[in-house]
Amino acid sequence: MNEDQLSDTINNQFKNACTVNERSANPIVKVNRLAYMRYGRKDLDKAINFFKDFGLILENRSENIAYFRTIEQASHALILQQSTKEYSVIGFTVDSFQTLQTLAKHQQVEIQHRSDKLGGHYVQLFDPDNNLIEVNFGLNTLSNMPHYQAVVSANTPTLKARLNEVVRPQFAPPPIARLGHTVLAVRKFKASLHWYQDTLGLIVSDFQMLQGHAIPAVGFLRCDQGESPSDHHTLAIGSAVGIGHEHTAFEVTDIDLIAMGQKWLKHKKHHHSWGIGRHILGSQIFDYWRDPWGFQFEHYCDGDMFDSHVATRYCEFSGDSLSQWGPKISKDMLGIKPSIGLLIKVFKHLFSKTDLNMKRLVSLIKVT
Repeated sequence: MNEDQLSDTINNQFKNACTVNERSANPIVKVNRLAYMRYGRKDLDKAINFFKDFGLILENRSENIAYFRTIEQASHALILQQSTKEYSVIGFTVDSFQTLQTLAKHQQVEIQHRSDKLGGHYVQLFDPDNNLIEVNFGLNTLSNMPHYQAVVSANTPTLKARLNEVVRPQFAPPPIARLGHTVLAVRKFKASLHWYQDTLGLIVSDFQMLQGHAIPAVGFLRCDQGESPSDHHTLAIGSAVGIGHEHTAFEVTDIDLIAMGQKWLKHKKHHHSWGIGRHILGSQIFDYWRDPWGFQFEHYCDGDMFDSHVATRYCEFSGDSLSQWGPKISKDMLGIKPSIGLLIKVFKHLFSKTDLNMKRLVSLIKVT
């Protein structure tokens, strides 16, 4: 049996065992992109400095709120708010006000209007793990900015396009093209997955499975835009003891920007988590960092694009399933921090209505 045949066999075995849906037959709406992330931080100035070093552009700030953009015009991509506690909110968009009305009516929530820099109309929803989701229409578009282009062309073995020039990437924060995806930790994997499918129309690109388990450990979900291609994943959800924001990823043009971004962030004494490497699922070249509060953010480039016809794939969840090349996954990336608080959380979940029974917890611990 060759490698492709073995992969197909594993795929089919996990597919037959899986008891969750790959997509909804009749979702309420279909969101078309991840528009922004909204974070609460205890020290706004410290948070602003991190994201400026990370490569985002601070466009407007007041005493209690800051708006960041990427090169993309569609909307502000990051909003920071002064807060007594850390929190995160995910903002998606739909393609019409009528679609937003359909969602509001079905979920029995009011459509709200913003008069701030973000603008637009939106509804607020909570997923089964109580993560706050905002679905928007009519967000304010931003001024045009030229996309970053490599200063000189790359030479290949068969095409020598760069003549009498040298390569000197700038030592600076990497220009960020756009917001790409975000990842959530959930306890109610099946309920949360079906909620995102049935409510927002997201479809699964890949499941990562645990041996002997019918519910996946991780699901990578993309927007359903029919014939138009979408990122391999706009949202990923994974089983975990805690809930909430795991990491958020921003796209840059090429690996030079990722590498120079790493050099810049190390120069600025920020906390490196894992990278540089290339993922298996999604194929992105990646580099992970943590902000001053320990929340994780990713630079990436060269990710996969799928239209709605690409079928869901299944693979085993393991350390070896996360990257094709690069350094071995770090404990920091996995978030391994044994503590009394963690043990208390584990004990509580064993007696609560979640997917995290003892068998599942043991399997996840073995993998990490």
